[in-house]
Amino acid sequence: MINATPRTSRGGYAVTLYQGRRVSMESYLRAWQQVKLDDPNKMYPNGPGSWAPMTAAQILAEMRRGIHDRINRHVPGYGQGRKWSQDWFWSAKRCADQVNTPRLIVRWVPPDLRTRLEHRIERD
Repeated sequence: MINATPRTSRGGYAVTLYQGRRVSMESYLRAWQQVKLDDPNKMYPNGPGSWAPMTAAQILAEMRRGIHDRINRHVPGYGQGRKWSQDWFWSAKRCADQVNTPRLIVRWVPPDLRTRLEHRIERD
């Protein structure tokens, strides 16, 4: 079994932040609680992984994104397969932009999406 959360020197669990700095789970959770209780428009001098000032709402959104990223990285098969390539991502994004633009004629979609979007494809 892989221990995804390494231990601190004092024996407690730790979380590794963006800059590689490790903080105890206790202080990480305390920071979460503080940000959640603060006014969403309160400005902090810097946010997680950033030197730019951020509001409490932005920091909370970034912390949630980090939690979801950590959870997803432990799902079997995460990052493997054809749909993780940059080419697939950009093809799907381009297709979504075209399909979601009103009155635009869509002439090409990725092969994976053809059956779902065949009613939107212009045929010669």
